[in-house]
Amino acid sequence: MQWTAPEFAHSERSAGWHLASIAIAGILVIFALFQKNILFALFVIIGELLILFMGRAQPVSYTYELTEEGVKVDDQPRYFFNNLNAYSIIEINAEYVELILRPREKISTFVRLLLPRPLAAKADAFLSHYLRPFDYNEGLGEIIMRRMGL
Repeated sequence: MQWTAPEFAHSERSAGWHLASIAIAGILVIFALFQKNILFALFVIIGELLILFMGRAQPVSYTYELTEEGVKVDDQPRYFFNNLNAYSIIEINAEYVELILRPREKISTFVRLLLPRPLAAKADAFLSHYLRPFDYNEGLGEIIMRRMGL
């Protein structure tokens, strides 16, 4: 099973979104200066610059393939089933679902891949032969970031 998808779900941000982001950062900088906390003000400014510049980045598209050994990315084996513990498929938008692969190591991060919505059932059936499904619960930070379009 093979598909092409971007590395992350990109959402267009309006001028209002950017102005709101700058306004919130400005309020935080004023508060930091009022408290005579220059380090916090600098941290807010750097963070806002990162949000503005990284938010303009367009996602790169990759070709993913599910095989008997694991997941290939652009024809390179990347994630082997013997190194993975479980999988979950969650809803993210109208076009894509997110395939989340949980590694066996406790300190490793989850692997997150976008999957076109029409392929979700086929991927679920395929992965159930190699990994067990698990219920992924999004953290508060993930929920907030998704709602903000980050």
